[in-house]
Amino acid sequence: MGGALRRWVQALCVLQWMLTFLFLGPVSVLLLLLLLRSRFWLLAVLYGGWWLWDWDGPERGARHCDWVRNWRIWGHFCDYFPIKVIRSAPLPPGRSYLLAAHPHGIACIGVFGAFVTGGRGAGGPPELGGAWIWGGPCPGLRPSLAALAGLFRLPLYREYALAAGLCPVSQRCLDQVLGRQDQALVIMVGGAAEGAGGDPGVSPRHPAPAEGLRAPGPAPRHPPGAGVCFWGAGTPSISPPSPRARGPGACSGG
Repeated sequence: MGGALRRWVQALCVLQWMLTFLFLGPVSVLLLLLLLRSRFWLLAVLYGGWWLWDWDGPERGARHCDWVRNWRIWGHFCDYFPIKVIRSAPLPPGRSYLLAAHPHGIACIGVFGAFVTGGRGAGGPPELGGAWIWGGPCPGLRPSLAALAGLFRLPLYREYALAAGLCPVSQRCLDQVLGRQDQALVIMVGGAAEGAGGDPGVSPRHPAPAEGLRAPGPAPRHPPGAGVCFWGAGTPSISPPSPRARGPGACSGG
């Protein structure tokens, strides 16, 4: 694939992510309403009944689908910025980890590409000993990204999010996921205020109170390009987190 064509393909893969992030929820609701007014109304009724019955299903964690997580578009998606991960220390399997990722950025593009999709090997390498051994930045761990709980109330949209490795950022879900073995659960600390207040090369911190949070000690993560991915091309890198923000298994990106 030629250089110009490759860049067009990469840009289209990023565009589909943004269109999905912004419009898949409303489009899904509209599609179900249209189905109700068509001869396929029974499909909408059956799905609606299951959606209500499984209302709290996302609280049990992501429903990882290797087919979705290993779509080739995620490789082009990561190459557009590009997204890469530098791991300075291992996270041994055999336990679960709560990973604090910063900065939030726009639509969490950096952490999604680096830790959740198969674009950087996080989606599911070959089987070993009858069990899935996950690759990417956390070999041997199954990565999940905690997102706003309201996203998982939208029909159809939530199925896509769960299959891609997302789950609600709620205490109940955290307890469920971290209660299992070999999990790497990523939480974006600070919230969307960081995306609105960031400048090129600057990663503002807006930590939110975490009262009542019960989980293993978080290992800081720094998603690549999160603070600069929409502020022009050619930005050389993101500054690594300050020493006081680093911890075991910390990563930096560029």
